[in-house]
Amino acid sequence: MELDSKNIHSSQSPTFAMAGLLSTFLQLPKEEIRAEKFKQFLSCYDDTWIKSKKGDEGELLKAVSLEHVQIIVQIISRQLLDAPACQRGSIRADLSRDPQFQYNSKDGLNAAIDLALRLWLTLNFRNEQIATATPSIQWDDQMSLQDVVVGQFPTPRLDKELGERMFDFVLPDNFTVVKLVRYGGIKIDWTTSLNEHLDWDRKNRTLKIFPLKSYMQGLRKRLEYLACQ
Repeated sequence: MELDSKNIHSSQSPTFAMAGLLSTFLQLPKEEIRAEKFKQFLSCYDDTWIKSKKGDEGELLKAVSLEHVQIIVQIISRQLLDAPACQRGSIRADLSRDPQFQYNSKDGLNAAIDLALRLWLTLNFRNEQIATATPSIQWDDQMSLQDVVVGQFPTPRLDKELGERMFDFVLPDNFTVVKLVRYGGIKIDWTTSLNEHLDWDRKNRTLKIFPLKSYMQGLRKRLEYLACQ
């Protein structure tokens, strides 16, 4: 089943493909999914999907469909529940037993896993040999998925020691990105890679913002559930 970009972005009601996708990604009942809430995420999803079918990566992924992505996410979710560490080799082994993946090479399975993680977790998992503008995340067979993801969000580094008065500063409720641009002379660079959120380019006064708020709220609940089981 291929992704139908003409139908998946309906602003009135969720299509079958959209409902199935978000139900798998967020573990939500299909009847609770509203298309307008996830329209921006689906646009980014569509863009990622199209780009993945080009070049060397596209050759590895030419037979991968939306259904394949959903199967991979389901397998990863089960392993996150059943094992203390989710390993890529174990995911490949499960995929190799599935009739839809039995004829894929190791490189093909790795590429499919990377694509599923890019789409699901909004993190740029990709083979380091495939160049992109966004820095890529490599996941090898030695590290667990949990460790790789945690490594993308290091503890903030402070240029100066925090003083007590710094905690007295609170942003007003009406503080928005629009005001940040208008009054701060700051440029916004929208990013669909979560680990780039709030990256600050001091030289060019550019702040990266991850805009997929509704999707991330749902994904956070899903991953917190998996972590607590």
